[in-house]
Amino acid sequence: MWPAPEKAYSYMTSRTPVTPDDCADGPRRRAAAHPQPVGAGPLLPLTIRIRYPTPGTAKTVPAHNTAPDKTAATGTTPTPPVCVGPTPLSRFLRTHRRRAGLTQETLARRLDVSTRTVSNWERGRHGVDPDRVADLGHALGLTPDEHDRLRLLVPAAPDRAADPGPGPVRPVPPPHLVARFTDEWRRGFHDVAMPAYLRDPAWHILACNPAFTSAFATAAAMPHAMPWENFARFVCLHPDAPRVLHDWYDGWLVPVLGEIADGLRTGTDQAAPRRLLAELTGRPAVARAWTRVAAAARRAAPPPRRPLSHPDPRVGNVLVHVSSMEPEGLHGYRSVFWRLEPREPAPTRPGSRG
Repeated sequence: MWPAPEKAYSYMTSRTPVTPDDCADGPRRRAAAHPQPVGAGPLLPLTIRIRYPTPGTAKTVPAHNTAPDKTAATGTTPTPPVCVGPTPLSRFLRTHRRRAGLTQETLARRLDVSTRTVSNWERGRHGVDPDRVADLGHALGLTPDEHDRLRLLVPAAPDRAADPGPGPVRPVPPPHLVARFTDEWRRGFHDVAMPAYLRDPAWHILACNPAFTSAFATAAAMPHAMPWENFARFVCLHPDAPRVLHDWYDGWLVPVLGEIADGLRTGTDQAAPRRLLAELTGRPAVARAWTRVAAAARRAAPPPRRPLSHPDPRVGNVLVHVSSMEPEGLHGYRSVFWRLEPREPAPTRPGSRG
């Protein structure tokens, strides 16, 4: 039951009565926000009733009062709780904590944090510090794939551990400049013997020469992941990449992800590379490699020569020396050249037959 008001405040409400929904921002909203012309109806007593979430704190506040009565039995006006919905991260933590048979208190002791902190993680109130991801995965007994999933769920966790953050502001190249340079590149490098290509910040191939496309003549067709369409997608997602690109993980995958990380540090177009990265890290092997690149304080130098299996028998297995340059005025774009060197045959062990 609502308590009876001590006084009745008259207000003209015959046509547009004031409801509690009209005062959702509290009693500071005046009922006078709904004026009525004189003579529109009889004066009716009106009382706005506000129910607070804490039991036993229901109060009656006159319509023209500008503040709630803080002299109630509780002595203070209760603050409604903040409603925060579950997040994929909070559900992940709760599910795997229960699967491990841990209470919030036990998990908190293992991580040297308060129980309130663990509770806030599982309720979606607070995010997890990326520096705690490794300890959290160990405490929950996660598998490598689950650990990679946790890193992707933590806000900015590959980004904060892996994302270099915004670099200096650099102007976006105008489209006409990109088109003009692409045309000049085609005319200048189409007939060059060494494989070469021109890519944008999201690794889309703007131009390449026949020597480059012939190196991947045996690769099966895969939409949007052919090397002459997007070389990063080919390296990370194409099933034939490990067959063509020998030493695929350390020689090609990790260096490509390192270049993507460098692009996020210094590039201007952040949206396209981040979309590409999200697509590539959907593959668990790539996600683990990205975690390795992200965790490194500084990017390791790529191997000077990378093995490649060329489909032309006259070329065969070769070593690729990769060099690149950024065209003047085209920030984030790269002109890449491959110098092919014969691979030295493996040394014959003493006593073995030739």
